[in-house]
Amino acid sequence: AVAASVYAAFAETTDSSSNLEACIIRDMERCQTADANLFYFLIPGVYQQFSPVVAGSSGLLYLIVSSIDSAQLHDLICQLSLNKFQLFGRTRIADLLGGGGRAGGHVARWGGGDSISLNV
Repeated sequence: AVAASVYAAFAETTDSSSNLEACIIRDMERCQTADANLFYFLIPGVYQQFSPVVAGSSGLLYLIVSSIDSAQLHDLICQLSLNKFQLFGRTRIADLLGGGGRAGGHVARWGGGDSISLNV
């Protein structure tokens, strides 16, 4: 909790025009670009420390599924099933994936060329 409050204060000081969620997504994008392994390692911690802010964040979820490979996805699913962290909070998954329940599909592609289509 201390680390989260320190980061929140730092984010507010460096970019007062953005909310905390936007700052986390921006920093995770930078991390993914600089070191993909560190990015993957930080995912559970970000969701644990900033759960009220990032649970249900479509921007962060999109960044994750567009950046990890199938083995990393499998590992994250295992961590989720063990309740190590929570991705969605109270957000309805249909709202998150479909933009409020509108018809449409999203395609997530992993590093090995694998893809999955999510139609809502």
